[in-house]
Amino acid sequence: MSVTQSSSPFDWQGHRGARGLLPENTIPAFLRALSYPEVVTLELDVVISADDRVVVSHDPYMEPTICQTPQGDSITGQISLRQLTATEIAAYDCGLRPHPRFPEQARRPATKPTLAAVFAAVDQYCVQQDRPSPRYNIELKYQPDWEPELVPDRATFVDLVVEDVLAWGHPDLVTLQCFDPPTLAVIHDRDPSLQLAYLDEAPGGVAAKMKALGFVPAIYSPWEQPLTPAVIAEARALGMRIVPLDGQRSGTDARAT
Repeated sequence: MSVTQSSSPFDWQGHRGARGLLPENTIPAFLRALSYPEVVTLELDVVISADDRVVVSHDPYMEPTICQTPQGDSITGQISLRQLTATEIAAYDCGLRPHPRFPEQARRPATKPTLAAVFAAVDQYCVQQDRPSPRYNIELKYQPDWEPELVPDRATFVDLVVEDVLAWGHPDLVTLQCFDPPTLAVIHDRDPSLQLAYLDEAPGGVAAKMKALGFVPAIYSPWEQPLTPAVIAEARALGMRIVPLDGQRSGTDARAT
């Protein structure tokens, strides 16, 4: 499998695949994103099922706006993915309902895949299309107040994700990111060679945040808030790449590095 090489100052990422065109965080959306030669990274989110499988999903529950029950009914109440096995999760459809934010998104049957299934499908596609493998930007969707109903404890979450990444065999193509700094610390302790991105909802005070974390991740990713020259200088002084996130992004992303 060949590796993506790019001299561009931007990291073109397929956000949740190509969610502006196909149902988000699904294998068809990831493959559609890769149909654009400029896309060198797939951005996705992961949660953990009841049977400890790493499942690709932005939310740790079935989002009622875009998902429906196996019987085709609307979802009422909160259905935690942590309380369902990966097989049970795959029985729910998350592609036939129109997406309120993306009117051009094609409506088609779509299910939440496992991370391992995404790796396998993308590998096969890249071989068939003679395309370099993309990088993966994987966000662990963890919040302390979600335990234990929606997510496992940090150590379990991290161990399961890292096991899948290492089993795939190309950890050098993966960046793991999280808004929860202690989760990044657990990943770093588990495998210091893995590239990490520090997601920050309140940019600023970068040096103090890294001191509290106990190490300096490779990437600093402020989210939505203004990225000032002072913040950029502070992060770069620590040797961090700057990869800002935009909460309004839709289909594919261009992220400055």
